[in-house]
Amino acid sequence: MKIEDIFTGGGITSILSAVMPESKHIVDWKLSHGKNWKEVLNAASEYGTALHVIYGEWLQRKFVPEELLDAASEHCRRWGKSGDMPRKDLLAFMKFCEDYKVVPLVIEGMLLSPPTNSKQYCQTIDLLCEITIVEKTKRMVDEGFFVRGEKKGQPKITEVTDKTEKVITALIDFKSNFDSKDKKSFFDSHCYQLMAAKKAVKYNFDIDVDGIYNFSPDGWQNEPSYTLKKWNIDNDDELLFGAYINLASLRGLFTPSGKKMVINKNAPIDPQTKSGDYEILGYTDYVKKYILEQ
Repeated sequence: MKIEDIFTGGGITSILSAVMPESKHIVDWKLSHGKNWKEVLNAASEYGTALHVIYGEWLQRKFVPEELLDAASEHCRRWGKSGDMPRKDLLAFMKFCEDYKVVPLVIEGMLLSPPTNSKQYCQTIDLLCEITIVEKTKRMVDEGFFVRGEKKGQPKITEVTDKTEKVITALIDFKSNFDSKDKKSFFDSHCYQLMAAKKAVKYNFDIDVDGIYNFSPDGWQNEPSYTLKKWNIDNDDELLFGAYINLASLRGLFTPSGKKMVINKNAPIDPQTKSGDYEILGYTDYVKKYILEQ
């Protein structure tokens, strides 16, 4: 592979956070946690990452190693949370899988976006799957005539609800509930992340996604429960999403600007290591030197 063939792209979450106005809910959350809100956010993010791994293990193997649950439990205890949280959250996820007969198609898939102004960004989808939903349709049934009472002799029409199971292709984005709320709240940014994911699935796999959802365990006490938020997209949503993505493209946010520091690559840091034994490389140079050459 030539250096000009290497592609680097920004992540959709970072891109949206850079161009979308901060919601009132996020501002209120920051204020409620005071000056250490960043530490709390990082702790919640770490827990969310652990849950992704746990959910992935269950989806693939129907088995979760105890060491993964123990590590997540210890993280929760360090932040004053219940050590039972990871196991409770897993039970809630298991119930979701049972309720919707989840069949995984792609777990933690890293995808490219469709081009915007000849540029692309990246994102990881949590779960592309098939789920079974129940569709309800109402119909009127003619049951003849009333034979007694005030309506005697009048036509008797009854409304009946039919329930039909239907298998659809769905995108599920996982959110943790580190604050153990009864129900997790979801915001516009969550919706736009899923809109981007839906477009990426179509672009990469030519698969049409029927529904986009956020999943979160509830802070349940007596039996496992969860929140599955379905996003219904209208034309205004499409226009806003397109505006944000175009703005990000024009601002050059599709190309990440970060760097990686490498200390004494492939060698231990020991008494012979000097303060100058490091490199600071852009992502493209890092890929060329330390990944392609392996």
